[in-house]
Amino acid sequence: MQAIISLLMAFSGPKAIPPQQLAPAIIKEAKANHVDPILLTKIILVESKANRNARFNHDHGIMQINEVHKLSGLCLYNWQCNLHEGARILAQSGSICAYHLGKRGEKKYPKECLTYLEKIDSIKVIGGN
Repeated sequence: MQAIISLLMAFSGPKAIPPQQLAPAIIKEAKANHVDPILLTKIILVESKANRNARFNHDHGIMQINEVHKLSGLCLYNWQCNLHEGARILAQSGSICAYHLGKRGEKKYPKECLTYLEKIDSIKVIGGN
């Protein structure tokens, strides 16, 4: 938990969900979906800097989910639902790049995939990975 709080404190934006509130939810969703909680945290930070109201193009919320996933508008903006669905999508996608670009996009856009992986990798846990 402390590593996640440290990451959130170091890399979140000014409008971020408080780390003490977000970290336990990240751990819960990571465990429920069998994904690494540190990876899930890094994706949140790259996608939205933990801003519950983040929006880029057609992507919404802390996990930057879009309507392609057939979620209600409420889920796109409710950070708990957004986190839950984002963790589920990450688990089902099979890879970090497929989460970010979609299954076809992973192979179609190798440069974008590499750039995204580098962004994820640039977020380091103090004294660790």
